[in-house]
Amino acid sequence: VSVSNQTVREDYANYQQAMAEVRAARSGLFPTVGISGSASRERGASGSTTRQQQIVSAGSLEGQASWAPDLWGKVRRTVQENKANAEASAATLANATLSEQTALASAVIELRVSDADAALLRESVAAYKEYLRVVANQGKAGIAPPSDVLSARTQLESARASLIALGVARAQYAHAIAVLVGKNPEALDIPA
Repeated sequence: VSVSNQTVREDYANYQQAMAEVRAARSGLFPTVGISGSASRERGASGSTTRQQQIVSAGSLEGQASWAPDLWGKVRRTVQENKANAEASAATLANATLSEQTALASAVIELRVSDADAALLRESVAAYKEYLRVVANQGKAGIAPPSDVLSARTQLESARASLIALGVARAQYAHAIAVLVGKNPEALDIPA
């Protein structure tokens, strides 16, 4: 399952956030260093009679460093807590991914079973049509009672109804598969 499923996507985002918190907490163990600088260049007059221009350049560079030792272990405990949260988020992500993969596999299997059942039912419908034709001819000839014709017609209609129900079930499985892979159901075509 890709990270396109909403549940998995949310769990993945939670995991990423937990890892960022671990990195932020871990940064408290190390010194911080900062550098800033500025530069300027100006043109000004140098003397009252000659009107000569003089270029004056100036610049500054500042640096700072700080470090607070973790004497009481507060930063280390925060890192450990954030690591535990990240591991819990990773487990939740793995569980959600596995659940979605299981649901996807089940839906695909059920879809393929409905395809196989539909193929068998189509053959049954064809056989029941032929049986109804034979029994109807026998009924016209007076060889078969009318109850046999009704029974044959009932079998045929029952098989047709089952075939329609399988078509509905297949559409539901295809819809579930589309949702699980993060696609629009109309955009996903799964041939039989």
